[in-house]
Amino acid sequence: MDKTNQNNIPMSLILSQNNVRIDKNLAFNITDFRKYSKKDEALIKSLVIYMSLNFQKNLFGLVDIDPADFAKRMKIYRTDLFKKHDDPLFFKVSSTPKEELLRLEKEHGNMSQYRCWNTNLENALFVLKYENIISSYKSKSGDEERITLNNFAYIKELHLVFKKVGKTKKIIYQYKPTEEFEFSLRKFFFNANITTFLALRSSSLEDWYLNLLNRIQVQQYTGNTKPIYYKIVDFAKLLNISTQRLEANEKDAFSDVKKKINRKFKKTFLPKVEKEIMGLELNWRKSENSKYYNVVEISWIKPSEESLKENKKSIYEDLFLTELFKNLSVFYNENYLSLESDMETKTNKFLKWLFSYNDLDIKKGKYISVFADIKGKHSKLEEKAHDYFVFLGDMQNKRRFLRYEESEFILINPMTNQELHYKEIKEAIKDMFDNKKVFYNYD
Repeated sequence: MDKTNQNNIPMSLILSQNNVRIDKNLAFNITDFRKYSKKDEALIKSLVIYMSLNFQKNLFGLVDIDPADFAKRMKIYRTDLFKKHDDPLFFKVSSTPKEELLRLEKEHGNMSQYRCWNTNLENALFVLKYENIISSYKSKSGDEERITLNNFAYIKELHLVFKKVGKTKKIIYQYKPTEEFEFSLRKFFFNANITTFLALRSSSLEDWYLNLLNRIQVQQYTGNTKPIYYKIVDFAKLLNISTQRLEANEKDAFSDVKKKINRKFKKTFLPKVEKEIMGLELNWRKSENSKYYNVVEISWIKPSEESLKENKKSIYEDLFLTELFKNLSVFYNENYLSLESDMETKTNKFLKWLFSYNDLDIKKGKYISVFADIKGKHSKLEEKAHDYFVFLGDMQNKRRFLRYEESEFILINPMTNQELHYKEIKEAIKDMFDNKKVFYNYD
C-alpha cells in the first residue's frame, strides 16, 4: 500500500501515465499525415496518441477528450485548439452549403444542433472520423500473388458535451472508437513513451521514433536479432530531411543528406532515447551492386529473454485489466445506467455493483472471455474468476474502500485510513489484490 515502494507492481503499470499502447497503423502510415498542414499533422498525431492513452482508461464504451487535459498532456497551447480552422473538413463533408451552415449557427447559436465544427481541434477530430488511412501491401501464397488495399478509420461516433461546471459550461468531446481501432489497441499495437514522443516532436523526429519502436518490438518478440535497414531516401523522409536534391541527382546532395542524417541522429535523437533503447547505433552499408554506402543500418542491444518475457507479461496483464473493467462497465451501463449522465454518480454506482455479489455469473463470464482472448487458456480459469469477484464482494461487506471523486479513484488503506489516489480503476483494484491480507484482516 506504500506508494513510494512499488517494486511489486509491473513497470508498465508504474509508468502507465507515460507509456501507451499505440495502434500499429499509425507507425506503418506515419508519413501519410503529411498531406495535411504542419499544424494539422501535429495535432492529428497528438490526438491519436492521446486517444490511445485514454482508451486504456476507458469505462462505459465512450472515451472522453477534455481539451484542457489534452492540451496539458500533449504540450499544446489550449487557445490554439479553439481557434477557427482555415479550411475545415466539416464544410466539405456536409451537403449543405457553407454559407447556409454559418447562417444557421448564427441564428441558433454555437451551442445548438447547428453548431459548425470548425475549430482546429474539431477539424482534427473530423479528419479521424471521416478520412481513412489507406494501406496497400503485397502477399504471396504458392502460385498466387496478391495486392491488398485496406482502409482504416479511428472514430465511429463523435459527440460534443456541454458539462456544467459552477455557473459556466465546459466543452468535452466524446468518441466511440471504430471496431478496427479497438482491435488494434488489443491485438495490433506497439508500446511508446509519451514523454519521449513530445521531446522529439519539436525536432520533427517523432515519426521515426514511432516507426523505429514498432520495428524493434516486432523483431524482439519474434526472436529476430538482425539489424534494421532503411533506404537513404526513405530514412531521410522519416527524419523530415528534404530529399528533393538527392532524388534529382544534384551534385553533393548525397553527401549532404548523409551529413544531416548523422547530425540529427547523434545530436538530437540519440540523447533523447538512449535510456529507452540501449546501445542504439547508426551505421552505413552498401546496397547490393552499389559502390556507395547508401543504406542505413540500425542496431541496438537486445534485451534478455527473461526481460522480454517479463515485459510482455506486464503489458498483457495491463491490457487484460483494461479490457476487463471496460467490458464490465459497458455491461452495467447498458443494463442499469443507460440514462445516467453524471460521470461521478455513474462510476460510483458501477463500483457499488462491482463490489457486490450481484450478477456473479455474468462477471465471471466477462473475466473468462477477456482472459482467454488476451492471455489464452488457463487450467483453473473459472476458479480464478470466481475468487476474483468473491474477494471484491467480501470487501463491500466490510467497508466502502473505493470511491470515485473529482476524476480520481480513491482507495482507503484500512490500516492507516490514508487515502491513495489513482487515475485508473485497474491500478486501484490491482493494489487491493496485491495487498489482500491487509484488507481481509481489517475489522
